[in-house]
Amino acid sequence: MTDELLTKEEIGRELNPDEPLSVRSVERYIQLAEVEPTVKGKGRGQLSRYARADVEKIAEAYRRAKAEQQAAREGSHALTTTRGTSIERAGLVGGLLDAQNEGLRALSSVLDPWPPWLTTKAALELSGLPHSWLYAGLRKGELPSHGTPHTRRIHRDDLRAFIERTREPEFVAELLKKTT
Repeated sequence: MTDELLTKEEIGRELNPDEPLSVRSVERYIQLAEVEPTVKGKGRGQLSRYARADVEKIAEAYRRAKAEQQAAREGSHALTTTRGTSIERAGLVGGLLDAQNEGLRALSSVLDPWPPWLTTKAALELSGLPHSWLYAGLRKGELPSHGTPHTRRIHRDDLRAFIERTREPEFVAELLKKTT
């Protein structure tokens, strides 16, 4: 009689020999088949054993679930929901996301690895800009700075905006054009 009784691991191997199902997956199919174990196991029921006739019911539930999944994949590529979303709920979620984004922006400004004010030497090291581009931007007023040429400080946000503008080829050409 022990030959006719199977554990959940054995059922998982029998249902899918190529890639055996986990015990948890087998438990889901047992619930779908509404089958009770012939021999109850202790604790979480890992050692429960099921009769061959019950295993056939579990296998049928497995095949039915696979067919439904396949039909769902072929039938529609759109996302479906089980409940309708109300406008109030959507507004609430949008408000929460806005508050979260604002909080993340505030946090990122605190956690920014660049100090707020940079010397020209630090600006060159952190930005990776060529020396000539940075100083041309300072001379032409494209990169705002504070202080004298010896004590000059550049704000990190101004430096980042300047770096973004250097991605434009015409900006760099105009920047490096000699003024007479």
